[in-house]
Amino acid sequence: MGFADNGWLGVGHIALALLLSFDILLHKSRPVSAVLWLAVVWSVPLFGALGYVVFGIDRVRWVGGLDAAALTPAPPPAGDAAGPTA
Repeated sequence: MGFADNGWLGVGHIALALLLSFDILLHKSRPVSAVLWLAVVWSVPLFGALGYVVFGIDRVRWVGGLDAAALTPAPPPAGDAAGPTA
């Protein structure tokens, strides 16, 4: 009995691969990266999807070479909000 013989696993793989394919096509900015992730998700049942969820989803957005956290201003130090006093 192979993977394709079990109907529910096949349906689950197709549903998960379709869902992740939409995510890949919407969020991957580099075409080569998108094509390779699509190949992995569709050719390696369940493990390809797991690999994309763990390694492929961009959790930090990069803006102009800087990550989003670097663009937010730092809060002023405590006790020094008004500046130096004379």
